Amino acid sequence: MKVIRILNALRYDRRKQRFNSLAFKPFGKPPGISVIDTACIQDMGNAPCSHIRQYYDRIAGDPPIFWQFHTAILPDQCVIEQEDSLTGDVCHYNIHGLNEKQAREFF
Repeated sequence: MKVIRILNALRYDRRKQRFNSLAFKPFGKPPGISVIDTACIQDMGNAPCSHIRQYYDRIAGDPPIFWQFHTAILPDQCVIEQEDSLTGDVCHYNIHGLNEKQAREFF
């Protein structure tokens, strides 16, 4: 499954020229890394940027910045579960199975 991870420009470290570890930190209980299913976005007739603006305007900058990747690259212990976002996005998923250290090393 192809997914996107929203990246906020505030998490970009200009000195290191990369996003800091907070951009990929697991959050919540149980801790998970939020992603959005790109096929679901397309099925809804949206483009990624408009979808992000509709559901994640408070956490995404303008223009939205995101990383698209295939979930096949994730470590084997990862579990991907659909969970509607607090804003009602049915395309939202959580990646579980990585602690903070593992997420920092992987992403």
